[in-house]
Amino acid sequence: RWWEESEGYDEHMVAWGGENIDQSLRAWLCGGRIEIAEGAFVAHMWRDSNNPKTQLKYPMPSEAVMRNKARASMAWLSEFQNKTLSFPEYDQFHSGDNKIGDMSNFDRLRKRRNCAPFSAYIQRFSYIYINGGLIPEEIFQLQEERSGLCLERSPRSSVPHDVVLAPCAGLQQGGVP
Repeated sequence: RWWEESEGYDEHMVAWGGENIDQSLRAWLCGGRIEIAEGAFVAHMWRDSNNPKTQLKYPMPSEAVMRNKARASMAWLSEFQNKTLSFPEYDQFHSGDNKIGDMSNFDRLRKRRNCAPFSAYIQRFSYIYINGGLIPEEIFQLQEERSGLCLERSPRSSVPHDVVLAPCAGLQQGGVP
């Protein structure tokens, strides 16, 4: 019943990736709940490039996965979405170079189910996020004095990611020298 009431999967997502974010936030923010089913087991097969048995048997463009995650972020993170979209992996969506598609299905669902904003999720789990110290009281960047640039993570297709000097994000005055 909940599946129909919450409109199931986002029809604009492609393949897989991001639906876990969408579905969990959809449940918590729109009046559903997530329960533990004793005795149930969920498995996930991790891919090992050295093991032919675990190799992907179909193409999975990472751009589609990032698009799905961007859709989920824009749908449910409310005023917090800009933080997520500020990560380099989302540059193409934040800049508008790559479109995430029609989001009206989320607008309809939020209105019909009277969904709460993401701040309600943070409050619901304040013992983890606020009391547990996962949301810092202040943040800063490391800024090189000579160039005025800040240390930033630069994603690569596989870990480890690079670290580079780039324009400082956030406040106009930049990072902390």
